[in-house]
Amino acid sequence: MSVKTSVHAYITNDHNEVLLTQRADIPIWVMPGGTVKQGELLETALMREVHEEIGLEIGDLKKVMKSKLGLSYKYVYTAKVVGGTIKLDSKEVRSLSWVSPQRLLSPISLFEKNRIIKVSNFDGSFISEESTIDKKREILHLMRTPISFFWVLFSYLWNHLRGETKFRI
Repeated sequence: MSVKTSVHAYITNDHNEVLLTQRADIPIWVMPGGTVKQGELLETALMREVHEEIGLEIGDLKKVMKSKLGLSYKYVYTAKVVGGTIKLDSKEVRSLSWVSPQRLLSPISLFEKNRIIKVSNFDGSFISEESTIDKKREILHLMRTPISFFWVLFSYLWNHLRGETKFRI
C-alpha cells in the first residue's frame, strides 16, 4: 500500500470567515484542497488544487497542521486569496461559502469540523496529530439532516452496486 498525501487550505477573509466548499460527489462541506501528485511540493499542490476547484489564487501560505490517518497524511495551511476569479469545477465542487468557524455549515464531517476548529484557534504552535475516524459515528453525525441521510444512503448503495468494497466519507 502506498502513502496518500493531501493538502487543504484554511482560507480566511478580512471578516475572519473561512472559505468552505461543498463537494460535488457527497454534498458535505470541506476546506478546499486535494491529493498531492508524486514529486509535487505540498504548497504547489495546494495552490493547484484550489485553483482547479474554485478558480482562486492563494498566497501567504503557512503550514499549521498535519494529521496522520492510517496510511495517509493530511496537511492544512492557512492562506489568503491573492487573485483569480471564482469559477467552480462542477465535477469537484457544488458550491462555496464564507462562514464563521463558530457557525459551520451542515453537513460537515466531525473530522473536518475538528480540524477547522483547531486551526481557527491556532496559537503559533504547529499541530501534529495521529487521527482515527469512527466511521459509524461519522455516518450517524452526517445523517442528522434528511438530505444527508439520503445522500449517504444513496452513495453507499451506488458504491456497493459498482462493486466498491470501501465506503468513503
